[in-house]
Amino acid sequence: MPLSAPGSLSGKTVADIEAYMFEVNGFPAGKLPLPPSQPMAAGIVIAPKPVG
Repeated sequence: MPLSAPGSLSGKTVADIEAYMFEVNGFPAGKLPLPPSQPMAAGIVIAPKPVG
């Protein structure tokens, strides 16, 4: 990220962008901040909201 310069943003900046995208799309906040690096984020599962 971004497409014109892959890998140019810091992990914290990418995590901040992801957090903003989740927030504006109605995902609830988690108990911990998003990790700032890909290896740390490998175990994160993003699931849709339950219906009902």
